[in-house]
Amino acid sequence: MSDADRAQLQRRAISETRLLRQLELLRRPPTPTALLRHCAPGDGIQVIGPDEEPELLDLWRQAAAAGRLLKLVPASGAATRMFGLLRQRASDVPPGSRERLQRLATHGDEGAGAVLRLMDELPRLPFAEQLAEALAARGQEAAEVRRTGAYVPLLDCLLGDTGLGYGAAPKALIAFHRYAGGSRSAFAEQLAESARYLTDAAGRCRLHFTISAVDRPAFADALAAARQPSSALPGVEYEVGFSTQDPATDTVAIDSSDRLARDKDGRILLRPAGHGALLGNLEALGGDLVMVQNIDNVVPEARQDEVVRWKRLLIGQTVRLESELAALRRRLEAAPQDPASGAQAATALARLL
Repeated sequence: MSDADRAQLQRRAISETRLLRQLELLRRPPTPTALLRHCAPGDGIQVIGPDEEPELLDLWRQAAAAGRLLKLVPASGAATRMFGLLRQRASDVPPGSRERLQRLATHGDEGAGAVLRLMDELPRLPFAEQLAEALAARGQEAAEVRRTGAYVPLLDCLLGDTGLGYGAAPKALIAFHRYAGGSRSAFAEQLAESARYLTDAAGRCRLHFTISAVDRPAFADALAAARQPSSALPGVEYEVGFSTQDPATDTVAIDSSDRLARDKDGRILLRPAGHGALLGNLEALGGDLVMVQNIDNVVPEARQDEVVRWKRLLIGQTVRLESELAALRRRLEAAPQDPASGAQAATALARLL
């Protein structure tokens, strides 16, 4: 490594020891875990019976009312991959037509196929109205653009900075679900769902989103919009926090020769690590009972009843396990040398874990 490499790592608080450890893992990955059998009820899967539900729902109500609940939502991902195939055709010169797309798709061009599907299904998509308004501002009509197959201006309006900007927007803030009265982003949907099982006795609902630093103003605007009286969200008091992934958790990559991958300027290529890197954010929250849920792992409101029911039951199950483990600990502390207490604890732990 050069002095410039070391300075680059130092700015991110990445030690050379950490970098060498990453390289070793990339060059010599750990041996995959050998799977013995699939999980099944009674063997890795615990079934919650209908007779248990009243108790678990009561435990959930107590925990929620006491303000013990918080949700952590990783939300730093960009929508880039969602629109990756569309970007392949976004700068076609000459622009071409629908017939050109059909010819390309026939010869295996996945990007052309994706654009055809976009134009055919656009009226069903949650951002259809927004895109139509953006096209109208440019003097174009969405229906006519679809009819003629003028896909380059359509894609530019959808992905470009002067249009909807979805090519670089955070996935959390694009129109995600369609409703009769408009659309809702995954961010807003998370707020709506969470209010149904996180809200405490004082009407407070606590969430924390991990985001990219550059997107913080956009998230602040989205939160302010969600709090407006005209919003379709439940009337609760949202306590929402934001944090960013620690740059020290960024990871390197290697090329086909097992050497450090670099960008076009010769700098070490560093990318944000996976969700495991957010354990530091989770620890910093100091939460009591924390639900973790990906930003786009959320369904429209009409389908949330079953999801919410099971979230409540699982929270109740967690509280029950917490109580049982605390009782085990008290028995062991009271009689640490008692073989019966040790046997009871081992049996209970085997059942719980």
